[in-house]
Amino acid sequence: MKKRDLYYERIPTKLLREDIRYLGNILGEVIKEQEGIKFFNLVEKVRKLSKANKTNLKYIFKILDKDEWNGAKK
Repeated sequence: MKKRDLYYERIPTKLLREDIRYLGNILGEVIKEQEGIKFFNLVEKVRKLSKANKTNLKYIFKILDKDEWNGAKK
């Protein structure tokens, strides 16, 4: 049985989250089209690290390999 997230199910919050998820998906598609899949994957990695660790971006950019950034360039 799936645990219900009562916070998510509140109507104003639910609609806002759905809008944000929709816009995020569009942004992801634009990044893929304009910059390529390598850059998209790098953006996703930064997003997931920042979300998981709740740290500042300076730290995240330090731990990413410079070659990873250079390889993501078109």
